[in-house]
Formats: sequence, C-alpha cells, structure tokens
Amino acid sequence: MEFINEYVRENPIVSGVIFFLLAIMLLAWRIYRKDSFRINKYSIFTWKTLVSTWAVIFMLIIGGIFLLIRNV
Repeated sequence: MEFINEYVRENPIVSGVIFFLLAIMLLAWRIYRKDSFRINKYSIFTWKTLVSTWAVIFMLIIGGIFLLIRNV
C-alpha cells in the first residue's frame, strides 16, 4: 500500500490517467453487461455489488480528474 501511495504522490498525472482509464474500462464492462437497476431482479448481495461497482466507477473518475486538474 505504501508503494501505491508513493507512486501516486510522485506521478500524479500518470496516476490520474490510470484511474480514469480504469473507470472507463469498468464503465464499458457495466454497459456491456446491461444490468438494470430493478431491485426485484436481484438478491441483496447482487444489488450491493451493482451499486458498489457504480460507486467505484464514480470515485475513480472523480479521483482521476482531480489528479489531472490539480497537476496540469
């Protein structure tokens, strides 16, 4: 974990691009799967996974944009 923190601190632009690309890849995967947001189709664990994946995508996009804007 310390290695990742140091890498992000030393290379913020590269890290921002990596975060943004990971978010785009996760977003493409979610769109490809065509999961709907109808809760009656899922169990509670599947629903939590769906919502958590969208939260991770959102956080990666915001984090990548923040690193890029702050250091450009």
